[in-house]
Amino acid sequence: MKQKKDLPECPVATTVNLIGSKWKLLIIRNLASRPWRFNELRKSLDGISQKVLTSSLRELEKDGLIYRKDFYTNPPKVEYGLTELGSELEILLDQMAKFGNFYKQKYSQSDGVRNSPSFSSSGRMNVTISETSGWREKKTLTAEVAISHSDERG
Repeated sequence: MKQKKDLPECPVATTVNLIGSKWKLLIIRNLASRPWRFNELRKSLDGISQKVLTSSLRELEKDGLIYRKDFYTNPPKVEYGLTELGSELEILLDQMAKFGNFYKQKYSQSDGVRNSPSFSSSGRMNVTISETSGWREKKTLTAEVAISHSDERG
């Protein structure tokens, strides 16, 4: 673990110092669901090199955010998982996922099918709204609304 004297004064800078790389965040995201073996992680993180994965895992372990469990077998079998301290980062991942979904919904180009109503032959409007509240679960709400047209021209 890093010594307190080696950490930045700002708490945000401290967090960035510990998990600020793209790969560390994605490793932690995966390990939040269950323990993973090295090759599983490597295959799930498209584009990461073996060297970068090894280095990132060692740094996360040294900082006390993940554990490494060696089964002492031949061929070697090693598992990585989040420590209790590392599990505290799940809240941060939830907030990052919430912001990412918000951003994608508000500001990115869509295929035009986002939360749009459809009309049935009976004149009822069907609305489906999908919301991903975190990086793990997705909620969908479907409602049917009766539409009436009134002529109030007076």
